[in-house]
Amino acid sequence: MQDEIKQQYVIMLLKEDHKLKKLFKKTLVIIGSVATFEVLRRNGVIDQVAGKIKQTIGEATDNRKMQAEGKFDQARGKAKKFFKEAKTATKESMEGLNDE
Repeated sequence: MQDEIKQQYVIMLLKEDHKLKKLFKKTLVIIGSVATFEVLRRNGVIDQVAGKIKQTIGEATDNRKMQAEGKFDQARGKAKKFFKEAKTATKESMEGLNDE
């Protein structure tokens, strides 16, 4: 009787472990997606894509305001990308000076 209870307990733990592993994998996917989104947002990609979508919808619906907002969002995304690249280049240049 006691061995049977132990077996059931082990089986229950294995099932819980499997559930925890699945939950952990799903959590990692969500975290990875959020991290990827954040990197894209910081690099201006999200603004550029959203702007292009707005502009296209504005053109399809003949909505000049939405077209303008889309163009503005695209420009903002390009500016973010430019400043991110400039910041990286400056940082790398400064590191090069410190090495010498």
